[in-house]
Amino acid sequence: MKIALIGTSPIMTLLALKIYKKHEVTIFEKRKKFGGAWSFDKFRNYYICNKTNVIGPTSKFQEKYVISIINYLKKKYKVKIKKNYETYETIAKYKPKNIYKFKLEVIYNFLKKSGITIKKKYVKKFVINNKQVIIDGEKFDKIILPTYVGINSAKINGIKINFEFKKIMSKHIFFITTQKFIKSFYYDENFNNFVDRAQYKKINKYHFFTARIRKKFKNTKLKKLFNLLGFNIKKKNLVDLKLVKYENYFRNDELIKDLLKLDKYREIQIVDTRQFVPAFKKLRLAK
Repeated sequence: MKIALIGTSPIMTLLALKIYKKHEVTIFEKRKKFGGAWSFDKFRNYYICNKTNVIGPTSKFQEKYVISIINYLKKKYKVKIKKNYETYETIAKYKPKNIYKFKLEVIYNFLKKSGITIKKKYVKKFVINNKQVIIDGEKFDKIILPTYVGINSAKINGIKINFEFKKIMSKHIFFITTQKFIKSFYYDENFNNFVDRAQYKKINKYHFFTARIRKKFKNTKLKKLFNLLGFNIKKKNLVDLKLVKYENYFRNDELIKDLLKLDKYREIQIVDTRQFVPAFKKLRLAK
């Protein structure tokens, strides 16, 4: 079967790596870097996520299932995983007892070596006709879409369907310093008045900090925002400071329900990528 898969978020990449040995897979990725909202920066020999993402279970069942994910990723892709002992603060009602840190960047090395065709292209629409999916003239047997895909519309058996979403530009402040400036923590979803989700990591002498800027302060200049955070980092100790922008194609629950209805077509598969753990389980990546 010839399959078109949209995006390279960790879940979509793991799915592609699972199916490509039995099918001819083509991945369409519009960005230069793999990973989508989970993309990584390389600093020296370190890979650092410049946005705020963690694998956090939101129920007791999910927390138990994480062990299956850990075993699978270690065995299949040699992903380095460590138990987290630092502060983990979330606004979700469920408070997990165990959180793990995953070095997911290694799966992209497997992707590069897999032989899967990867096209740097933004797919805005597709057509289904005579049981075939057509993307810019290229024919496939099936298309696999994540829930936050940026496709505008499709024409299915002569009927046009619009894919509604809200385009949102999220902004993160990201910096590296050699100065200790804060008490160690792993993740905080309500960090302060200027940023909400924040993450901190220390590797050797370097301290990495990334945080999503709250809507009210999105247009604040970078240096001013950095000063507002109040870390009092000396200029000589600041290795890097930048603004990281990421364009999201957001859908609320109602729009996602509408999107999931497209699963009724044999030629379409929708992957609910809103949360890592339930998506992983539903796809049966670890058996």
